[in-house]
Amino acid sequence: MAPRKKPATKYHHGDLRAALLSAAWTAVTKKGLESLSLRSLAETLGVSHAAPAHHFKDRNALLEALRAEAFRRFADAIEAGAKTGELDGMGVSYIRFAMEHPRQMQLMLREGETELGPEVMEQSMRAWQVLVSAVATQIGPTRAADERELHSMALATWAMVHGLAGLWTQVRLPPGVPKSGPDAEGLQRRAIATLLAGVAHPPRR
Repeated sequence: MAPRKKPATKYHHGDLRAALLSAAWTAVTKKGLESLSLRSLAETLGVSHAAPAHHFKDRNALLEALRAEAFRRFADAIEAGAKTGELDGMGVSYIRFAMEHPRQMQLMLREGETELGPEVMEQSMRAWQVLVSAVATQIGPTRAADERELHSMALATWAMVHGLAGLWTQVRLPPGVPKSGPDAEGLQRRAIATLLAGVAHPPRR
């Protein structure tokens, strides 16, 4: 009798890592971070339980890579929103990402037990630079030349937009306030414009 051949994997080298991250993103979206494990992902993809270890040594390594992927997608989203040069477009993109991917936002922004890895740092800094550049355009070259002023306004902008995102993702909104759809986006854009109006004007001395 001829020896049985091992089933051929459908993943080439490197493809499995991408497939694991994609499956992890879906799993976190549906079931949350607590449900995520290398074993369950292997079963989902139909590979051996040992296969994921070639790319992620443990669950923490997978979470670190997923965190970097979340920051990458987040930076892409707010970068697209900021192309108009207006902060409210970036702000709406921020809120939309938070609404669509609340568990990934939780993973991105929670304080970790270890320092950020290079890939997470690179993607998080890209998101920060998108924000800083949009704020620089808003406040003008003279104020933007002052790094302390620029970073202060960027942090204030982040705080305001993140606060609005929290209202739509973590708080029961008052009756009559739309939770989603064009009316909600219009309301968000108006609220952002109102909050950020002060960013464009120099503070009183």
